[in-house]
Amino acid sequence: MERKKTLDGGKLMRAKPRKKRWSKDDTELFLLSLPTLLWFLIFSYLPMFGIIIAFKVYKLSPGGHGFIYNLLHSEWAGFGNFKYFFTSNSFSMLLRNTILYNIAFIIISASVAVGGALMLSNMRNKRGSKVYQTMMFLPYFMSWVVISYFVYALLTPERGYVNGIIRAMGGEGIMWYQEPKYWPFIIVFLNTWKGIRQQSFRRSRKN
Repeated sequence: MERKKTLDGGKLMRAKPRKKRWSKDDTELFLLSLPTLLWFLIFSYLPMFGIIIAFKVYKLSPGGHGFIYNLLHSEWAGFGNFKYFFTSNSFSMLLRNTILYNIAFIIISASVAVGGALMLSNMRNKRGSKVYQTMMFLPYFMSWVVISYFVYALLTPERGYVNGIIRAMGGEGIMWYQEPKYWPFIIVFLNTWKGIRQQSFRRSRKN
């Protein structure tokens, strides 16, 4: 708070506030927050430079130059890329798929979360309940890169585990990556499996 100082004339005059000097505590706090600041600067703010690629006709220039050189020397397109996208035949298909996938994600994820919470809350074996919870929560802490590698190990046409089981039972392996009809189910399953939140299973811990 600003202090008031009485003068000889009986008037009150506000004293100037003191400027806070840089202290040792400020240095320690700055050094403590420096790794976080560098992290956000490198991985959150510097990549935003690449947003200008949406407004350019990106082309590779001869001479083996890098990405930044090619981006800066590419022709400026303005909103031409957006106009091309919104007027193309693929826009309606992409919009439809996005809406349908999100509806499926919401409905199935909510149903699985409620059903899983009810099943875990009714389990008498608490150790088994913890094991099932860990299996369900583990994908949530993994990145999509790790999840995609698991999917690749399961669905590889030549050495995949799923095709191995099918061949062991006398069937023929399925070319998962060449058959688009399977992937809507695979995408919905992976999103549901990875998106399970711990809050959805709070009821299972009450008992």
